Amino acid sequence: MSNTLKPYIETLITGNRHLTSTETHDAFTSILSPTTSDPHQIAALLTLLRARGETPDEITGMIRAMNDACHAVTIPGTPKLLDIVGTGGDGADTINISTASVVLAAACGCLVAKAGNRSVSSACGSADVLEKVGEKVDL
Repeated sequence: MSNTLKPYIETLITGNRHLTSTETHDAFTSILSPTTSDPHQIAALLTLLRARGETPDEITGMIRAMNDACHAVTIPGTPKLLDIVGTGGDGADTINISTASVVLAAACGCLVAKAGNRSVSSACGSADVLEKVGEKVDL
């Protein structure tokens, strides 16, 4: 696998087809590696994918690459931890379901970690919601 994204960009520019799951996996593996440093190529690829509309195969390749790049976090002496994140910024005026799911999971006895921030594109972000219910968020 090469660290250049040019072949994938060229495939999308020609417009004859979408990327395969394998091509998308390879492209995103390259993007997620520390040796890929051309932000212009990354921006071009992401823009082309978004402009054409991501296919299920392309999304599958992205997910596989992100899962491959994940590193498990182990906290000694702590039982398994449920990590819940939200997308935020969807621009669809949706409810903050990821934060609601944290409350539900914790009520069911799960130890939960929640990544979140203040509102940027909606009425409230995860940090805003959790702060209102008395959680300390400025760690």
